[in-house]
Amino acid sequence: MGLTLTILNEVRAQIAASSDSLKEARKRRDLALAVAGRFSGALRTYRSGSIAAGLENKPVDDADGGVVLDRRAYPTLGPDADGNGPDEIVEKLRAFVGDTLREEVGDTYPNLSANTMKRGVKVLFGCPLNDDEDPHVDLAVGITRKDARGLWIPKIHIASTTRSSWTAADPENHVALLLADPADVRRLRARVTRLGKAWKHRYTQPGLCSFNVAALAVEIITEVMPLDEAMLLFFEQAARSLDKGLTEDPAKVSPAIKIADPPGRETVVSRLQRAAELLARALEHDDDEEVVRGALNALFPDYVEKPATTAKSVLASALAVGTVAVGVVLATGRLATASAAAPALKNTRSYGDER
Repeated sequence: MGLTLTILNEVRAQIAASSDSLKEARKRRDLALAVAGRFSGALRTYRSGSIAAGLENKPVDDADGGVVLDRRAYPTLGPDADGNGPDEIVEKLRAFVGDTLREEVGDTYPNLSANTMKRGVKVLFGCPLNDDEDPHVDLAVGITRKDARGLWIPKIHIASTTRSSWTAADPENHVALLLADPADVRRLRARVTRLGKAWKHRYTQPGLCSFNVAALAVEIITEVMPLDEAMLLFFEQAARSLDKGLTEDPAKVSPAIKIADPPGRETVVSRLQRAAELLARALEHDDDEEVVRGALNALFPDYVEKPATTAKSVLASALAVGTVAVGVVLATGRLATASAAAPALKNTRSYGDER
């Protein structure tokens, strides 16, 4: 195993969510889904998002799921019916889920609350697992579309006078695509996605959302290869793809995935190109720990320490400045950075240079 691959695996270990945190997040999600499934007119519930797809890093912030309403019970909902908006039904579901959960698990989660979010209901449990983790549940409301695949999902503008609306999405299919066989490709794709998410979070304004990273991985990672090569392929191809345009929805239902501005698509492409350059440098010098760690520190500064400065690197930096920064140790005749013990070399001019 090469050094670049070894260090990438070390980064994977550092970003991995703990089994206890994942277990608690799944428990909270399933509690919310079980209650939502008993809501009047509910057709089914589903699990979605990073935890369902095996793509979660730490800290574990939330677990996603949804409830699909039966169109026969709500014939006026959605743009392809009478056009009734989502506000009223979301408020009814919020009250039902919150009241029922407080009644059934309030002793375990005495601070539990249910609030409205963009896509439906956010259940806050108010019971931290540690200083960084208190997973909430994002519960999307959906209703089947009459003549097309996927669901109508709310787009609620919290604390805004903008009218709420519906948008087409297929979160159930997204999870199916991310979990699709073959298993070895799925595992590699998940590892690339988790590392890609850790990389984007080094930026205060990432631009890319986590789903965009996962969608690009579905597009790019289609066969088995070593993880370090797969990451290089991901950065290179993601830069090319986004340079051409926004990432299409893998389920072919939603609009193309937006990139936040700031920083904007051009900056994100530049960052991906730089990431590819750093990883390529590490792989090209895979037997040189100082070079590898330097490149991967620039790529994952929160997880890879800067390499220790060596005499070799100092001399290389000095040579890059010019021969005036380099001298010869009189006692040994060896090159070193210029000092009293190693007088500077004279700059030389090539034949034909101006004098």
